[in-house]
Order: sequence, then C-alpha cells, then structure tokens
Amino acid sequence: MIKRIDVCSAISGYEGKKPEQVEYHENDVIWQHMKVEFAQKLLLSKSLYFRRINEYKTDEYRLFEFYTKDYETIADNRKKIIKQAEEEHMQSNYVSCWFRKNKLDPAIFDRFTKDGNGVAFRTTVKKLIEAMQAADCGDITFYYGGVMYHNEVYFDGSKGLFNIAYGFYVKPGSPDISIENEFRVIQNNFEREYRETKYPHIEVTTAQIYLPVSIGEFFDLVAIKKDNKKVEDELKVAMDESGYMLSPKKIIKQKDFSFFEIQKK
Repeated sequence: MIKRIDVCSAISGYEGKKPEQVEYHENDVIWQHMKVEFAQKLLLSKSLYFRRINEYKTDEYRLFEFYTKDYETIADNRKKIIKQAEEEHMQSNYVSCWFRKNKLDPAIFDRFTKDGNGVAFRTTVKKLIEAMQAADCGDITFYYGGVMYHNEVYFDGSKGLFNIAYGFYVKPGSPDISIENEFRVIQNNFEREYRETKYPHIEVTTAQIYLPVSIGEFFDLVAIKKDNKKVEDELKVAMDESGYMLSPKKIIKQKDFSFFEIQKK
C-alpha cells in the first residue's frame, strides 16, 4: 500500500513562520546520493536501499518530546507509553532519502558520498512510487512525501501515538532555507517475522532492507565527481556484473560532475 503523507494536517501549533505543506509533482526529478560501495550493492542486488530510522542521527527527524509543545504536561505514565511506541517505530520503520532538484548540488553530493567518492542516481517521483507499487509487498505500507523544514512545529500531544510517524517528515531548519528539498519514502512497521512468512523475496538485515527494482528502467542517469577515475572504474565493474553498462551523457553541463546513462548490455 502506498500513501502520500500530509504533515500539515497533523500540526496543532507553531512558532515563527507558518509551516506550509511541501508541494511536489510526479514528474519532479529526484536524486539519491550514496557511497560507491552502496552503489555497487544497489546494482548487484537490483534493489533500493532503505535504512532503519534509529540508524540516523536524531537531527534528521523530530522526536516526540521535541515536536509536542505540551509534552511536559502529559502524564508520566502516558509519556512512558508514547516513548515505548516511538522506540518501536524507530526500530521497525525504514527510510529511503532523496533530494528533489533538477541539478546536482555539489555540497549535498559531498556530504552524502564521503567527500565526493560516491555516486548519485537520478529518477522521478513517479518512477519511485511505481517501483513501490510493483514491489509485490501486499499490505505493507509505504508513506511518501516532502520533508518540512521548521524549528518550532507542534503536533497534538493527545494523539501522540498516531502522530509519531509525522516526525520523520520534519527536520530542524528554517522554512526559508530548505536547500536540501528532501523527499522521503518510509516503510511502516516491517516485522522481520512477518516478512519471512509472507515476503521472502525482500531481503532484511538488522539495519536495512532492499526492495527489487528494474535498474535500467528506474534510473535514467548516473553522476560521479568529474575525473574520479577510481569511482568510475568501480561503478563500471558493478554495472558489467549486473548486466548493464555506462554510456557518457555529454549534453548535461555541470562542471563538477560526469554523467552517464544506464544501458543494457
């Protein structure tokens, strides 16, 4: 099941500039940045990578106590229940992070590829949603949407158990400076025992899951740092082993990067 998340519908209060729902369209370009070893894994497994929420730093999302204004007034026994639910959510939800931009941002590329020694793959919001729909995941739920940047957003504390998931779509930061323009897909409540019983084709480890996609159809472009011969060679080997090859794309003009199309051998 695929659901579009609406963060603004759950907001009960804010300070500063009023938060606005992140708008996007199905044909918007999105990029995923990764270290070269993750790119090799993606190509060889022909699968998208989802990382467990609690493997991220806490500045990547809003914990319940930080985004609920009346947290201190909630009864201690309810706080305990909410905290336990939040921890369970963080251990059983997996996220795939993308950046919604027409052009690559060198600073973001360096940040997420270990000083530029990595790869960026390009697709669209529509193709990402279609990949989720085609993954044969039955009643497992995927939530997707743009990340809101706001330092003082509050949700209704009385509905804390329901609203925990919304915190994964709010990052600290000014709503005027959302340079990352991040787009996320979050897989909700992925029980290992449940997966092994009903969906053995989906690989699960302790910290990540991989969902199958058709690489050549899903990604239309690959980018690496200009003149990074080591990464290019490693990427070509993984492409060759997975049945694809890289074809230089010279019409894309960004001085910091080299671009390639993915083609079947």
